[in-house]
Amino acid sequence: AGFFQLQAEASQLVTRLLAPCAPAFVIDCAAAPGGKATHLAQLIGPGGKVLALDLKFSGLISTRSAAARLGHRNVLIARADTSLPLPVRPRSAGFVLLDAPCTGLGTLREHPEIRWRLSELDIERMAILQRRMLEQAAAAVAAGGVLVYAVCSIAPDEGPDIIAAFLAENPDFELDRTPPAARQLKGILDREGCLRTRPDIDGLDGFFAARLKRRA
Repeated sequence: AGFFQLQAEASQLVTRLLAPCAPAFVIDCAAAPGGKATHLAQLIGPGGKVLALDLKFSGLISTRSAAARLGHRNVLIARADTSLPLPVRPRSAGFVLLDAPCTGLGTLREHPEIRWRLSELDIERMAILQRRMLEQAAAAVAAGGVLVYAVCSIAPDEGPDIIAAFLAENPDFELDRTPPAARQLKGILDREGCLRTRPDIDGLDGFFAARLKRRA
């Protein structure tokens, strides 16, 4: 048993941006290794449910272990390719989190080798996957529900460009420019209400996150 889960500060801010209400049904679409899923379970309390999805079996084992250690019995775990339709009824979740796979350009402090390993083609390929995953995540959001899309990247192709394209094609979603956690996140939300952190300014990993709402 335990009471603490180590997690980067910028990662913690993403779940704060989602701000799920208790009780709620929450889906974490890329849950491994479990830091955000267990944080969400803490936020919604035992009356809610968190469905933690991931393609990597090893990552799901880590998620299950973290949930068990922290005593979160409200975390359900399933293996799924979330670039395909999710294993839930459409429009069934009040809150959905997609911390999408990305190039990791926001983590250059810890991984400076990325700048030599990464190519423009890698960013393009990743953006294609991110768009697919966002569409599938959105399909699970209930009317009036919330979707947060996040990446640990400072590349526009993986962040604001993804959101702009999605909103242009999905008029039933809108950007939440005044999220519930706006006061807590003051100074790291831009004019659109999107979360942006940078290591050179905030001392945090570079993150982008947007909170979207499905019109009721």
